[in-house]
Amino acid sequence: MKNLGKGLLLGIGGAIGACMCLAVAVFAFVGMGASSAANSSTMTNTNETASQVGRIGDRIVSGGIALTILQVERTDRIGEFQEVEEGNQYLTAEVLIENIDRDEAPYNPLYFSVKDADGIEYTSDIYTAEGALQAGEIFKGDKVRGFVAFKMKENATELTLSYEPLVLLGGYETIRVLLEE
Repeated sequence: MKNLGKGLLLGIGGAIGACMCLAVAVFAFVGMGASSAANSSTMTNTNETASQVGRIGDRIVSGGIALTILQVERTDRIGEFQEVEEGNQYLTAEVLIENIDRDEAPYNPLYFSVKDADGIEYTSDIYTAEGALQAGEIFKGDKVRGFVAFKMKENATELTLSYEPLVLLGGYETIRVLLEE
């Protein structure tokens, strides 16, 4: 019985070790995909890579996907029913996502976030008004347009929007857009 217990522990330890090796291999493979995507990332009308920050109206390309922030607005209310508490506000951004060079690519308002000058990151909030960006797949050559919203401190400044599909082995590099000067 004593030897059975040792054998069981060794078997479990070996299984955990194998899982850890597999995890390291997967992350290494993901990293290789991300670096190859970085090599093909460009910002329209410049030679900058997507790791640099674009501006509102720029069409930024990374990993076969293009993102353009068409407009940004700060507001206390979205639609009829969505209102923020005092000291906060919504930031809404109208986005255009294009699949330039992938067979298909996912899109989702949850792939967006905004970071302020204090390093606080705001994830996307529910957007109840007409025109909200939905979630789905976009096929090569297609575009999708819609609004994403973020609830944040009213005095948040130096806002930078980030977009990155959360897909294992996706080869996407984060696209960043400065929302304020």
